Amino acid sequence: MQDPRLILFSVLIVSIASYTSVTGAIAAFFWLVAFAPIGQVVTGGKRIILVFAGIFIVSCITTISGGDGLGYGIRLSVIALAGCCAWHMFHPSDPLKISVWLFGNKKGFDLGMAGSLVMTGITVSGYDLVRGMQAVRFKTPRPGARQIAVLLFMVLERSLARTEEQARLLTIRGYSGGGSYCPTFSTTPGDVIGSIMVIIVLISAFLPLSDVFILRM
Repeated sequence: MQDPRLILFSVLIVSIASYTSVTGAIAAFFWLVAFAPIGQVVTGGKRIILVFAGIFIVSCITTISGGDGLGYGIRLSVIALAGCCAWHMFHPSDPLKISVWLFGNKKGFDLGMAGSLVMTGITVSGYDLVRGMQAVRFKTPRPGARQIAVLLFMVLERSLARTEEQARLLTIRGYSGGGSYCPTFSTTPGDVIGSIMVIIVLISAFLPLSDVFILRM
């Protein structure tokens, strides 16, 4: 999918369907396989493994305490997967485009620019963290908690310094709120088909699992 408006809409619907029921989560997973870059997310390295490891641990604790740990794990895993896919599909300029399209060039521009700056900052901080870990491992093959804590502090400090510099540049350029921006969107047939199919996913969330997979006699 390419249209950020339909990507945001679809991810929200997929998340709602997954949260509603296990049936919705299963249908949402198949939607992600068909219309989202799920392959890039699954091969994303240790970060995605840590996310699902955390969900697995919480699911086990919920099961031990007498709750529906399996259903919780399935639903939350699909929601996390949808969020990861959305991050891969979104471009840093997309929050600005969507916000201006929704709220106009005053409030929409301010909100969108803030969202784009945050998204860019997270991406750059991620690169800093990866490079920092490579440098730490070059000196210490097995870094301890102290080295990792120092690295995280340095990345945070660098991110705050970068934010301050961006704010200073905006002030120098005379920015005081609002702006003029005309967003353009590219909507493909795949975007339209995916948006229609996601409605079916939402409907399936309110159906019994046996009805969705035609298991009822």
